[in-house]
Amino acid sequence: MKTKNTLMLLAASLATTTGLHAQTAAPDSMSAVLQQLAVSPKASALTPEQRAAKLGVLALIPADAETFVAVPHFADSIANLMSAPLLQMAAQGKQQDILKITGMVKSIAIATGPGSSEAMGRMLALMPSMAALNSPLMEVQATDMDDENDDSDIDDEKQEEAEKNRMERMQKSSFESSRNSMRRAADIMPALLQATNNCSTLAVAELDPSAIASIDPFLMQAKQGISNSDQVMTWHEGTYAGRPWKGYIFDGKNLVQNIILPDYKKYNVTPDAAEQKVIDALAATKFHYLCTVQDNKLIISFCANPAKDIKIAASPKESILSTSKVAFADARLDKNPDLLYALDKAFAEGASSGLLGLGNVIPAPARTPQITALLKSVSDIAKLSTPDAMTGLLWADKGIHFETTQGATAALDLNSPLQLLKYADRPETILYGECNYTSRFSALMVQMVENAASATHAMYNMIHSTSMGDQPSQTPPVPPQLLSMWQNVKTAISGMDGKTALLMDNKGTLPDILVAPPVGDPSMKDISVPRIALYKGVTNRLRISMAWDKMYASAKELYAQAGGSNAPMPELKQAEKNGITIYGFAMPKLPAAAEQHGILIGMPVVLLDTRISISDKAWVIGSSSGYTYDIARAATTGTSELKGAAFAFRLAPIKEMVDKNAPLMKGMMPGAIEQVQTITALIASQIDGIYGTTTAEGNKTRSHLYLRTK
Repeated sequence: MKTKNTLMLLAASLATTTGLHAQTAAPDSMSAVLQQLAVSPKASALTPEQRAAKLGVLALIPADAETFVAVPHFADSIANLMSAPLLQMAAQGKQQDILKITGMVKSIAIATGPGSSEAMGRMLALMPSMAALNSPLMEVQATDMDDENDDSDIDDEKQEEAEKNRMERMQKSSFESSRNSMRRAADIMPALLQATNNCSTLAVAELDPSAIASIDPFLMQAKQGISNSDQVMTWHEGTYAGRPWKGYIFDGKNLVQNIILPDYKKYNVTPDAAEQKVIDALAATKFHYLCTVQDNKLIISFCANPAKDIKIAASPKESILSTSKVAFADARLDKNPDLLYALDKAFAEGASSGLLGLGNVIPAPARTPQITALLKSVSDIAKLSTPDAMTGLLWADKGIHFETTQGATAALDLNSPLQLLKYADRPETILYGECNYTSRFSALMVQMVENAASATHAMYNMIHSTSMGDQPSQTPPVPPQLLSMWQNVKTAISGMDGKTALLMDNKGTLPDILVAPPVGDPSMKDISVPRIALYKGVTNRLRISMAWDKMYASAKELYAQAGGSNAPMPELKQAEKNGITIYGFAMPKLPAAAEQHGILIGMPVVLLDTRISISDKAWVIGSSSGYTYDIARAATTGTSELKGAAFAFRLAPIKEMVDKNAPLMKGMMPGAIEQVQTITALIASQIDGIYGTTTAEGNKTRSHLYLRTK
C-alpha cells in the first residue's frame, strides 16, 4: 500500500512539472510533427571562431582529424538531463552527488588522427568478441575452488606442503588457460593489435581547477609505481607539439620477454604455431599513453609515435572547426548541442571488415560455412545501410532530438510518398512505422534469414552429434513440409515490393475462444489488447495467393505429423470484399466439453486471431479482419506529401488502454493493476512519445529522432 501511495503522489506531482524544456504549443496532429522533423535545417556557414564559441574544446582538435565525438557542454548537459523528474526519481535522491562529480568536467572531445578511422572501426567491431577469452579464467577459478575443497581435510603438519602443491597446480592451470586463450585468439588478436598500432587518438577535457590540481600528484604516484614494479610498462616524458607530456609506454616485447616466455621455459614447453602467432603480434606492439595540461584542459594522447601523431591546434582556424567535418552542425548550433560526432567512411568500412572477423573467434568445429555466410549477410546489410561518412547531433528542445546524416543509402527508397501516414493521427494508434525498402536490401534480408536458419540447423546437428558421444546417431533431417513452407515464403515475398509498414493500436480484443464458454472466460470479453498489423506492397497478387495456399497445406500436414490429431488445426477460410481477399481461421469442431481444455493446450490458438487481407496493391497480416482490411484499402488509395520513412510511438493510447482495463482486471490482479496504472500514468505525464523520420537531403540521407516530452 505504501508503494502504491508513493507512486500516486509522484504521478500527481510530476503531472504539474515540466520535462527537459517547457512544452510550447504543439502541432495539431502527429503527422504534422513528423513533417516538421523531415524539414531540412537551413543556415549560413559559420566561421571557426563562431563554432568555437559553441563547441568548447573541439577548437584544440587538429584539422586533419578523421573522426571525432564531442560533448561540448558536459556539466550543463548532465544538469539539464537530471532536471527531468523521471530521472530525479531514478537517482533516488543522489542527484546532487551525481552533479558534483559530473560538474568537474566542463567539455570533452575525442578524435582520431590521420589514417586511424578504419583501424578504430575494426577495433570496435573486434573487441566485443574478445569477451570469449574470459572463459578460461572462469575455468581457473573453478579449479582453485576444487583444490581448496580437496585440501580442507589435510592434517595440520602437511598443510604447508599441500598449500605449496596447490599453488603450483594453480600456476600450471593458469599457464594452460593462457595458452588456450592464445590459441583461440590466434585469428583475431593479431588483427586487433595491428589495428591498435595503426590508431592514434587525442582526447581533450576542460576540467574544474580542483580537478586540474590533482593531476600532477596522480602522475607522480603512477611514475613511482611503474618505476618500482612494472615489467611491461615504462615511464616516459617528452616534448611534443611544443608541450611537455608525461605517461607510460606499453611495450609488447617486455610482456613477451618478462612474463610470457619465462612460463614456457619453466614448464619446458614450445609455443605451437597458433600461440607463436599471438606472441609475435604482442612483441610487435608498442604504444604510448601520454598527457599534458594546457590552461584548464587535460589533453591525453594514445598513439604509437608521439613525435608524428601528437598535434594540437593553436587556434580555431587551424582546428577541425575550420573544416567541412563540422559544417553539419551550423544549422543546430543555436540549440547548444549536447553531443555531436563525425565518423568518416573508413570507420564504417573498418567496422564492416571487423564484423566479418568475428567468425574467427568461433571454435573450429562450430566455424561452419553456414556461420560464415550468416556473418557475411550481416556485413553486407551493414555496408548497404551505412555507405558513407556519418555525422550526428543531439540536443534538448521540448524533449530530446537526435539527428544523423550520411551518404545516400541504398537500403531505402526515399523518393516514395508514405501511404499510411494518416494512421499516425488516429488517437488509438500506439505505433506507426512506414518505409520503402529497395529490392537489393529486401533480397539481402531474405538471404540473411535463410543463412540464419541454415546456421541454426547446422549448429543443432553438431550439438546433437556431440551429445550422443560414441553412440552412432543420425541427425534428423529438416522435414520436407518445413522446407516447402520456406520456399513458399520466399515465393510470396518475391510477389511483394519494398513498401512496408508496421502498425499497432489499442482497439484489439481477445480471440473468441478465450472469452466464450466453455473454454474461455466471459469476464475478459471487454478487455482491450493491442492490434498489430504488418503491411507489404504487392506486385504479383496471384503469386502470393498461390504461395499462401501451399504454405497452409504444408503447415497442416506438418502439424498432423507432429501429433496434432488430438488438437485439430484451425481451418483456413476466405472471403471477398471490394476486391480484397480476407483470409482467416475458423475454430474446428471440438470433442466433448470435458476434453476441451486439454485440446486447447496443443492447438495453435494464435492462428484463430490471425487475419490476412490482400489486394492488387497491398498484403496485410494482423490480428483483426477489420484492421487488416482497413489498412489494405488505405494502402490502395492513400498518399501523403511526406517521402522517405517515418516512425511514431505514442504513450497516450497505452494509458487509455490500461485505464479501460483496470476496472475489469482488479478482481484478477488485485493491487498489481493499480500499480501498473499508476506507473503508466507517471510515464505518460512526462513523455508524449517517440517520433522519427528518414528523408533524402540532396545526395545525403538525414534521420531525425525525437523523444517528445510534455
